[in-house]
Amino acid sequence: AEEDIGLVILDPILQFMGDGLDNNQGNQVRARLGPLNELAGKYDVAVLAISHTTKKRDGSFIGAASGSLQYAAVARSVLLLDHEWTDELDEDDRPTGKKEKTGRRLLAGAGIWAGDGACKTLAFEIEEREVTTSDGEQTPVGRVNWVEELEVEAQEVYEAHQPGAAKRLKKIDVAKQFIMEALRDPASTKAKPVYRDVLATEIEEKANEAGISSVTLGRAKRALKVRSEPKEPRGPWWWLPPESWPRKGAELPLSDESVSADEPPY
Repeated sequence: AEEDIGLVILDPILQFMGDGLDNNQGNQVRARLGPLNELAGKYDVAVLAISHTTKKRDGSFIGAASGSLQYAAVARSVLLLDHEWTDELDEDDRPTGKKEKTGRRLLAGAGIWAGDGACKTLAFEIEEREVTTSDGEQTPVGRVNWVEELEVEAQEVYEAHQPGAAKRLKKIDVAKQFIMEALRDPASTKAKPVYRDVLATEIEEKANEAGISSVTLGRAKRALKVRSEPKEPRGPWWWLPPESWPRKGAELPLSDESVSADEPPY
């Protein structure tokens, strides 16, 4: 191998596995993939095996590859690539109960051999760019723009838009309602809310008292597009409602009566 090759992509992996294979038999899968593993080690290359997930998304995402756990058992790591889904909002920015794509993609995974269970999920966008070819022509290409790391496990990404997701996502729905109520001006009504900036520490303390974890709170915050920033250098951090929400001019302290995770505002 005189060529400088660092990555080999098999897409889809089943096309290279041959006939007469039972995907649920670990010894058969390992026997087919064993020589590939040896080849990768011999020439020091990475092998990326691609498989589409099953249409029915139940169970663990680890077994989603070709509907079998055996491929994940052989791999050093398993990655899940999917669209990012969020709650569809009505004209008043309130959840409708449906899901819609955000336009971003998510790359989530789990370290199988390391046994660490889960790792961070990377959010990215695909942007169109024009490049100049060797013959001087302009041609459009896709460019990956890495956006941020999310505290979301691969299993949550896998289940995000399937029929039963609403029940599984109940915690984040409660957290969203909690945030909306926490940012609401206590002087406004729930029917016609007006929102204001609130100190981050106050919201986090109230969320902890309500039994909402920091991870769930962070996911809900991102889903609602709530921002956080200091208002002066080295000053405390504030949570700011989205610009589309009705705003109150001055900041008010967060009152105990204005927050309730047990009685959602909407």
